[in-house]
Amino acid sequence: MAGPTSGTCKRDVFSVSGQDSNSIVPALCGQNDGQHLYLEVGERTGPVQLRVVTSSPSGHRWRVRISQLRRTEAGRAPPLCLQYLTGRAGRIASFNYRPTAQGQAGQPTDGGYMNNLNYMICIRKESGFCSITYSTDNFGSQAMANEFNIVNFENEESDGGIDPRIVATATGGTPTVPAGQAGVGPIKCRHDFLVLSLDRLCGERLNDAAASSTLTDNADVTDYSAGQFVVKFVSNHQRTGAGFQLDFRQNPCSSQQAT
Repeated sequence: MAGPTSGTCKRDVFSVSGQDSNSIVPALCGQNDGQHLYLEVGERTGPVQLRVVTSSPSGHRWRVRISQLRRTEAGRAPPLCLQYLTGRAGRIASFNYRPTAQGQAGQPTDGGYMNNLNYMICIRKESGFCSITYSTDNFGSQAMANEFNIVNFENEESDGGIDPRIVATATGGTPTVPAGQAGVGPIKCRHDFLVLSLDRLCGERLNDAAASSTLTDNADVTDYSAGQFVVKFVSNHQRTGAGFQLDFRQNPCSSQQAT
C-alpha cells in the first residue's frame, strides 16, 4: 500500500471497525510487514470489519491472518494494548517504519509513522525477569544503529488551536530538539513522543540520559517498572518522522540484585 502523505493516509488506507469502543485502531497505510493488532470484541459488538481503500495506481498488496482468542486464553492481550509481545527478547517498530525512504531533515517521502497515533505496545514480563532494556543497535551487534526519528516543532499548536503559520508551511518552524540529538521530557517532546520507563523520548537519538548524558549518542534505555512492560507512542495531527525500531531484552532479577 502507498505510504502516508505528510503523515496522513490519503491514497491508500487500512481501517478496522466493529470492535469495542475502547479498542481504538488508527488508520494505517504504507508497508507494515510483520506488524500485528489486538482487538477487544465483546458479545454486543461486532461484526469486525477490515477495510482497504486504495486510490494509488499500483502496489496494492496485503495478506492478513486473523485469529480469535477466548477471554481465558493465555495469549490474549491485556486491555488497551494494541500490540502485545511475549518472550525474553524481541523487536518493536512503529507503523510503516522505512528509514531508507526518508527525505531531507527526517521528513518522510513515503515512509514514516502516521498522524494522530496514541497506542500502547505491551510486553509480558517473563518469570524471573525484573527489567527490560531497549536498544537501537541490537545491543552492539549491529554496525549501525537503526534510525530513530520522532519530530517536534515549536509553536505547532498555540493555546487557541493550530498556529496558522505552521499549517501554511509544512516545513516551517523550529525543531524543539537540535539535529542529531535526543529529546527527553514533555517540553522537548510535547507532540510526538515514545514513552519508555515513564519518560517521553523524541528527537534523532534514543537516550533518556540515564546511562549517558551525551545526547548526541544513542544509549540503551532500561525500564524497571513493576507489572507488564508498556511502551506508548503518540503523534499529533501535523508532521511526522521515520519513527523507531528497537530491539528489547528482559533482564533477570538476579542481575539487578547483584548490582
